[in-house]
Amino acid sequence: MGLAAVAALLLGAARATGSTALTYDVALRAVQYTPARSPIRLDATATVQASYFLPPEMRQSWTSRGWPDEAIDNHRKAVAAVLANDVSASGLFARIIPLGGLKPDFAVTVQAEAQRPLLRVTIRATDPATGQELSARTREASLDNGRGGARDLKTVLPDLMAALKADLASDLQLRMRRQAALAAAAAFPTASLADLLSGRDELTVGARERNRALIAAKTRQLPAILRDGKSDELVALVVRIEQAILDLDHDGELARDRAQQLAATNGDPAQVEEIRGLGISFRERIELLKPILAALKEELANRNR
Repeated sequence: MGLAAVAALLLGAARATGSTALTYDVALRAVQYTPARSPIRLDATATVQASYFLPPEMRQSWTSRGWPDEAIDNHRKAVAAVLANDVSASGLFARIIPLGGLKPDFAVTVQAEAQRPLLRVTIRATDPATGQELSARTREASLDNGRGGARDLKTVLPDLMAALKADLASDLQLRMRRQAALAAAAAFPTASLADLLSGRDELTVGARERNRALIAAKTRQLPAILRDGKSDELVALVVRIEQAILDLDHDGELARDRAQQLAATNGDPAQVEEIRGLGISFRERIELLKPILAALKEELANRNR
C-alpha cells in the first residue's frame, strides 16, 4: 500500500470541500466513531491524553502532493482526539478527570503511529503519585484493504481500541484486586490460627501472605493451643484443617487446569502466571498444615490414653 493511498483515504473527507484546506472540524468528522463500551468498569478516576505520530516520509509525501502543514496537523490532532474520546467515553473508569485538575488514580496515555502498512497503537497507565508504569499494551492493525487501497480509520480504530481497553482493564483490575488483597492481608500477622484457616484467597499475593502468617502461627500459637486448648476445641481445629486441606487440594487442581487451558489458547501470560502462582501457594499451604494437623492429633491421642 503506497503512501498516496493512505493520504487519499485518511484525508478523504477534505475532498468534499474541493480543496486541501482540511479544517479541524472536517478532519474530526472523517475519523469520528462511536467507542465500544467497556464490559469492565473500574471504580477509579483517570486522566486521558492521546497523540498520533506521522512518520517524516508520510508527511513529506503529503506535502509534495499539495497538503499544507496545517491540514496534516489538523488530521493528526483529530485522530488523537478520537483516541482520547474512545477511552473517556467507554465507561472503563468511574470518572475522567480533566488534565491539570485533581490527581487521578491513573494517568492514561494513548500513542498511535502510522507505520506503513500498519497502524500501531500503545495504551499506557501510570500511577501519578509515583510515576510507576502499571500497564503498557501495544496492538497493530493493517491499513491495507487487500485491494491496493487503505482501510478507513473509522473501520480500524474501534476494534483495535476495544482490544486495547480490554488489555488495560485486565491489568488495572488485577492491580486493584492485588491492592485489596494486600490490605486484607495486613491483618494476618495478628490473626489466630483458626482465623487464618477461614476465607478463600483469589490472588497469589494474598495466598502467600496467609502462608507466611501460618508459619508464624505454628511457632507462636500452636504450643499454647496444644497446652491450654480444650479437647473439643482441638477436635474442631482438626476438622477445620482437614477440610481446608481438602478444599486446597481441589482448588489447586482447578488452578492448574485453568492455567494449562489458558496457556494452550495463548492467553494473557500475566494471567497464566497468576493462576499458576495461586496453585503453587495452595500446595505449599497443604504442606504447612500437615505438621500442624499431626501435632493436634498427637496431643488428642495422648489425652485419650
